[in-house]
Amino acid sequence: MAIIDITENIREALEKKLFVFGIFLDLKKAFDTINHDILEEKLQNYGIKHNALKWIKSYMTNGRQYVDFEEHTSKCQTIQCGVPQGSILGPKLFILYINNIFKVSNCLKLTLFADDTTILCTGKDIKTLIESTNEELSKIQTWLDVNKLALIVSKKKFINFGRRKITGDIRLKLNMEIIEQVKEYRALGVWMDDKLTWKKHIQIVKNKVAKSSYILWKLQQILHTKSLKTIYSSLIASHLNYCSEIWGNNYKTYLEPLFKLQKKAILHKAPHNTHTNELFEK
Repeated sequence: MAIIDITENIREALEKKLFVFGIFLDLKKAFDTINHDILEEKLQNYGIKHNALKWIKSYMTNGRQYVDFEEHTSKCQTIQCGVPQGSILGPKLFILYINNIFKVSNCLKLTLFADDTTILCTGKDIKTLIESTNEELSKIQTWLDVNKLALIVSKKKFINFGRRKITGDIRLKLNMEIIEQVKEYRALGVWMDDKLTWKKHIQIVKNKVAKSSYILWKLQQILHTKSLKTIYSSLIASHLNYCSEIWGNNYKTYLEPLFKLQKKAILHKAPHNTHTNELFEK
């Protein structure tokens, strides 16, 4: 899982007493802006040629689309760029399109998940790290320009991980714009913070579980146990299990409220004095 790899890389760097920047980028309408000519060239570089390439080109070209809203219908327009996001082939073509971004820098650690990009930069000296990071980010921007891709400006953020105090501002730039420094950021569905405490993420999970537990309590009067189990798995267990590998090994004071809510949820329909271990096994 991508977020687990990111977290492990951060922890390893911090254990080595390195400074760590985590830069978070989001491509703007990534699937819709894929340039067909550039994609064709990249496919040929990957060895996709002749009939296979012709088949993919026919799949991408001469598509038509229009907007139908209430009683109004727009003119039908030919699709000039992009790949179908909801298709089977579309995401694969998108991956092939952006895959060579990994060759842009030998210093940065890039993690891609769909159109979300996380960049980790590490170094022993903070001043040198800031300079080298900005140099490498300029290479990233050049790659984006060449491939006719853009970033969502409001989602460009970075975190300075660790507990070491730094004097002065950290000014990281991309496309001549300052990247905003934040203390926490939601990356791939998990709220990260600069000290990797996961406090905000745990609080959000707690709120979701509490709300879902109330719904489960309301439904126990009209649904049988099998249906309640399904709802529990969907509304409660899914939040508790998602990426628990990285935030679940935490202080007891952070996790105890979650555990109590979980026990409360499964005890709704149980007889008095029922032990929770039996219900967890079921």
